[in-house]
Amino acid sequence: MTPAAVLLLISGLGAAVALSVVPLLLPWPQQVRCLVASANIPDPVAPPLGGGAPIWRSVTVGRVRHTAVGAEIEIVDVPSVHAPSVYLAPLSGVTSAAADLEGWAAAHTPLLLLTGAGEASLHGPVSALVGLRRAGACDPVGVTRSIGR
Repeated sequence: MTPAAVLLLISGLGAAVALSVVPLLLPWPQQVRCLVASANIPDPVAPPLGGGAPIWRSVTVGRVRHTAVGAEIEIVDVPSVHAPSVYLAPLSGVTSAAADLEGWAAAHTPLLLLTGAGEASLHGPVSALVGLRRAGACDPVGVTRSIGR
């Protein structure tokens, strides 16, 4: 390889690393926008994954209603293109997750909603709720996890 080719290769690798790391250094709302945008770009190399690939959406929490088995969370798309959807979160005994939900709803914090295979997860700046199910689905079982607490 010529020195120019080596320099071009090193520059290309440096640019690829920078493009993959820089979005993670942005504030949370911009991280959500970058993640949703990059997830919606089709991969020209890999074949389509069919219905197995999760759907990534930028959302906010509209309102939270606590029930005996957890919480009903109204999810509003950002920008609002669909009617709000309601998900069930099993929050038995996890007060930090309930406090996070209330805070996200009050502040209209942009969140990342991943849906697929009958379950969903809601990711915020410091915590995530996993095992969410759409209201009306049977047996809302899941796990709530806090990151960095």
